[in-house]
Amino acid sequence: QEKLAAYREHLEELVKARTVELQTTNRQLAQLAERHRLILESAGEGICGIDTDGNFTFVNSTAAALLGCSSDNLIDQPSHDIWLHSQPDGELLPEDASPIFATYRRGESTHDEDAVFWRCNGNAFPVHFVSQPVFEEKQLAGAVVVFRDITERKRVEAESIHLSQEAAALEERQRIAAEMHDGL
Repeated sequence: QEKLAAYREHLEELVKARTVELQTTNRQLAQLAERHRLILESAGEGICGIDTDGNFTFVNSTAAALLGCSSDNLIDQPSHDIWLHSQPDGELLPEDASPIFATYRRGESTHDEDAVFWRCNGNAFPVHFVSQPVFEEKQLAGAVVVFRDITERKRVEAESIHLSQEAAALEERQRIAAEMHDGL
């Protein structure tokens, strides 16, 4: 009886020790997960995870805001149907023709400095994106896509082109005026 009681006490001490270890490990994992969440949420660019079926697995708040949907409404949804279903002119883009498809299905890194994504409301917006494959134990597990809205950059570029054209036209008018003046 005494041996049994001592053995039971020993087992209870082992269970308590393991419980403390598990609680400590769980606390550390929760802190690490929170740190990673904060990093993703603090990034000034949209960051999305996509599985090999093309579904969103995570969407940071910047990506959700740029796409015009809540993160919760995007998770487990087919990414292609939401943000890259059509070309800039509105013509449908087959999923297997999408550069991001090449990443989450074939493991190919892709990027485009002048692409168009689509918001949940159906409006297009210009983006720069980079898509990198994610591997788990040497198996393709999906992709991470980082993107930014380049609407302002495109506006400045268009304004710069317009101003250059106006300057060239003005120079041409001045040249013609000078020739006419010299001809008098």
